[in-house]
Amino acid sequence: TVKDALVRFGMSEFPTPGNYHEPHPMENISCSGLAFVGACAQNPNLTAGRFLFLELDFPAYSKPVLAEARIERIVAATDKIMCRVACRFMRFDGAGEEKVRRLSENVCLRGIRRS
Repeated sequence: TVKDALVRFGMSEFPTPGNYHEPHPMENISCSGLAFVGACAQNPNLTAGRFLFLELDFPAYSKPVLAEARIERIVAATDKIMCRVACRFMRFDGAGEEKVRRLSENVCLRGIRRS
C-alpha cells in the first residue's frame, strides 16, 4: 500500500487541470496494476474490460503519474454503493513506470504522508 495515495480517472482522456475529477483512495499498487475504492453507483460505466486514463497522486512525488489501465475486476461492497476497482497497467506517460517501480520496491517512499 501507499499512504495517502489518490487516483483520479477519466473515461476518454486523462484528467485535466481545471476540471474536477473525484479523488479515490488507492488500496494497493504493484508494477503491473493497482486497486482503488470508488463509488460504483455514481460511475455506471465502470465495467470489467473498460480502459481508464489514470492520474496517480503520490505524496512522494511532486507531479502525478499518468497511466492508461484496463479494469480487470470490480467487487461491490455490501452497501452496493462503494466498490473495489482492480486495474492492470497498459502504458505509462513519461517516467511513470519507473516511479511506480521505485514505489513498489521502497517502503520509505510508500510511507511518505501528505502534508
